[in-house]
Amino acid sequence: MVHDFNKYCNYIDEKIAYGQKDVRDLTKKIKNKNKEFLIIEYTNNKALNILLSEKVRECNEKQIDFQIYAQSIDLAFIEESDIIAIFGNLIDNAIESCMISETKKIFLQIKTMNDKFLVINLENSADKEPATENGKLKTRKADKDTHGIGILSVKQALNNLKEHNGRLQWEYNADKRIFVATILISLQQKED
Repeated sequence: MVHDFNKYCNYIDEKIAYGQKDVRDLTKKIKNKNKEFLIIEYTNNKALNILLSEKVRECNEKQIDFQIYAQSIDLAFIEESDIIAIFGNLIDNAIESCMISETKKIFLQIKTMNDKFLVINLENSADKEPATENGKLKTRKADKDTHGIGILSVKQALNNLKEHNGRLQWEYNADKRIFVATILISLQQKED
């Protein structure tokens, strides 16, 4: 990729020097190749790999230490839109918490338990205890109509996995100042 990149740059320089205007198509191709090159394979799921790679880049920019441990698990039984809703919203919430915390760490673990359950465990720094109402997480943001729907999206995605009995649990450890979200999803469909 680096070797090709240098060739592309030289080619673009020459096109610009001769006043050729069709350089945009070439730069678009290079950007797309670069995106593919920067996608890290954390899992066997391409959509999740793209999302995780993007979130790692975002965390690096925000100086958040984001560690990922993922076993090789077939996630084909989960719709891509549900994967994005679950992981995207949990990680976005973790990033927001880290941004207002002294320590900035996120640890994501994706594993199986006894080959029967998919376990998604996300721990993040959280100097403030999360706001709750009747045991449910609530947003602290003023505009409640457009914020605070991330956890609802996660729960909706888990509802789409009814036959796999997906469920979300969370806890806050005030001593360690860590928020932990855990999702359990049965790898076997329950029978009616």
